[in-house]
Amino acid sequence: MKKLISSLVVVLAIFMFSACNKDVDLITANQVAKIESFQLFDQQNLSVLVSAAVIDTTALTVTAVIKGGNDITRLKPWANITLDAMCTPKMGVWTDFTNPVQYTITSGTRTVKKVWTINVSMQN
Repeated sequence: MKKLISSLVVVLAIFMFSACNKDVDLITANQVAKIESFQLFDQQNLSVLVSAAVIDTTALTVTAVIKGGNDITRLKPWANITLDAMCTPKMGVWTDFTNPVQYTITSGTRTVKKVWTINVSMQN
């Protein structure tokens, strides 16, 4: 009985310490890995898109057109992705969209990975 209680205390202690770790990767049953919406911001955190970005879930592409006069080499992307999914590299950092940029969306199960390509052009 004493051994059982000691074992339980050890297991509970391990659980408590691991549950407090903020870097724990929450794995869920969600196998979807997609971008649901996409936005680009300038240095004043204002949207620079002419209209909503076009998201192609078959080709795994996002096509966005920004207003003329904006710096395509310094935009901050933001995307709404599938619940529980992860995005790498992280969005929300200054990014050069002169050339297409790729982001990998990983599903909640961490088994489905899809590489999305973001294409940005300047309005004529």
